[in-house]
Amino acid sequence: MSRINSVGIYGSSSGRNAGDAALIAGIMDGIDLALKRRLVYEIPTYRPDYIWYQYDNQTRPASMLPWHGSVGMFGIPTALSFRRCDLNVIYDNMLFDRKLWNPLFNYMPAVWAYWTKAKRAGQILGMYNVGCGPVTTDAGRKQLRQIADVCDFITVRDQDSLKLLRDVGVTHERIAVTADAALTMTPVGRERVSQILRQSGLEPGQECYAVNVNSYISSWSGSSKSDLSDDEFVNTFAAAVTKVAAEVNVPIVFIGTQHSDITITERVRSKVKNAPTHLISNVNYNHAEMKGVLGAMACLFAMRLHANILATSMTTPTVALSFQKKVTSYYSELGLPENVISFDSFSETTLVNHMLRGWRDRDQIRKHLQQRIPVLQEKSLLAADVVRRIDAGASGAEAIQDIQRILAPQATQTAAQNA
Repeated sequence: MSRINSVGIYGSSSGRNAGDAALIAGIMDGIDLALKRRLVYEIPTYRPDYIWYQYDNQTRPASMLPWHGSVGMFGIPTALSFRRCDLNVIYDNMLFDRKLWNPLFNYMPAVWAYWTKAKRAGQILGMYNVGCGPVTTDAGRKQLRQIADVCDFITVRDQDSLKLLRDVGVTHERIAVTADAALTMTPVGRERVSQILRQSGLEPGQECYAVNVNSYISSWSGSSKSDLSDDEFVNTFAAAVTKVAAEVNVPIVFIGTQHSDITITERVRSKVKNAPTHLISNVNYNHAEMKGVLGAMACLFAMRLHANILATSMTTPTVALSFQKKVTSYYSELGLPENVISFDSFSETTLVNHMLRGWRDRDQIRKHLQQRIPVLQEKSLLAADVVRRIDAGASGAEAIQDIQRILAPQATQTAAQNA
């Protein structure tokens, strides 16, 4: 008899971030495929209409809107959803402690309350291909450890997340290192991508250099330039793009994957001189369309983690500016640590050199991605296999042990390649 018929998916589901939307799609499609049936997915969100209408899966929003009795993820709809679902999972990177006690910004205390205080008998709890951190406070470390301790299984998307869990005191072995769930999300087809490119003033098939800007700038970076002003950032970034555009002599396409990034993206774009620029964003297109568009770019220079992930999953050559450690962690998993720079070295010259190196080496980078991405996609889907095994009657520990046996040869092969 099946143990799992409904799944609660907990993360930052605003409907305004193409990365989060892609993660949800990857999780649902992966689980449905592994279990060979369509489950019901309940998703706490500020944008219920996006959850209702942007997926082919059986989705149900749990409203986080205040007029439905919610303050962030604390609320009647989410509490009832949590109790209903047979399996509840945390996804992406919501386990951090910045502004820990602001329920409109940080959802870790809410998840801590549900996971440790509200679990009903027979429920299964997990972390699904998560990234963890940063955590810098005692309260944050304690909450992360206690959430992890009650999980029946944990899959993390990078080694740095595993290290953090061990550092905060998680000692159990129900953990496996897999990969990001958005890697396997299905994009729209070429015909739709061509339509979008034409709508944006571009010709399908022409080479374009894509650029992605993050409104957080350096505030999460922990670097010596964490207090970089908006004006300094915009002027330096735009000057670098101007020089790169003159060198590569192709259209510059600004890619927006988060609604809140559009303002600063337009500021940078407005200061790029003597080059045709275009903007394609998830304000107008959904997550599957944005992944398809990123797959049509010749090269991408990106700040947002999931702009990088969606592009590389289409084997588009990428280089990155790391606004947070998770970007660096992803490039380590790719085997391309040299393709990311930190804000410590942020300058016009550094940006120009980094972007031009990515353009110059794009064929080599693509060949590397064609080898590495299928491996990471396979690892990502192992999280769904954990769910399948639990659904069939295994414990979380047993399911993770089975997955670790599958992963062991891959880890040995990767270590040999890196050596």
